[in-house]
Amino acid sequence: MKSQLSRIDRQGGFSAIEMIAVLAAMALISGIAVFSYDQSNSRGIALSSAMNDYANAMLMAKNDFSCYPTRMDVLFDPTKANADNSFCGLDISAQWHQRYAQPAPVDGSGNIIISNIGAGATLGITQSQDSIGTHWRITASHIPNEVLPKALTACNGARQSAGRCVAAEGSSGNGTLTLEFDLT
Repeated sequence: MKSQLSRIDRQGGFSAIEMIAVLAAMALISGIAVFSYDQSNSRGIALSSAMNDYANAMLMAKNDFSCYPTRMDVLFDPTKANADNSFCGLDISAQWHQRYAQPAPVDGSGNIIISNIGAGATLGITQSQDSIGTHWRITASHIPNEVLPKALTACNGARQSAGRCVAAEGSSGNGTLTLEFDLT
């Protein structure tokens, strides 16, 4: 029995060299994980999600206003709901029934500032007309070029600019992404 106790006492734990080896291996694995993390992927997913949320808010607002607001901040600021800020040119303040989106920082034009996506990045509403009708879009401007393919994948299911979302890279390192949410 005594010989068994003395053997247990000698097996007290890890040696300093074993501990250093384990810590070095953990540091190496952590370093690989940190450097392989693709931040543009998470920003692309966040951008696509935000654009979808604001597109849905625009559709809800149109149900109440009978037209779209020209400024994004009308979705959460009823003081902006007036004739100057509606595509139909009508005072929409009487039809403003609810907050359509969560309040967010805006620029002087009422565009949503999305600084988590990139410096100077904004979301705004745009429209264009062609022989098919009027295309209503949420347009993300000043988006880092490396985020655009990730956002396209999140929006369209592929990196192609065909479908609901279309991207255009910019020569300055920032481009645009548009999401078409209505055709009238």
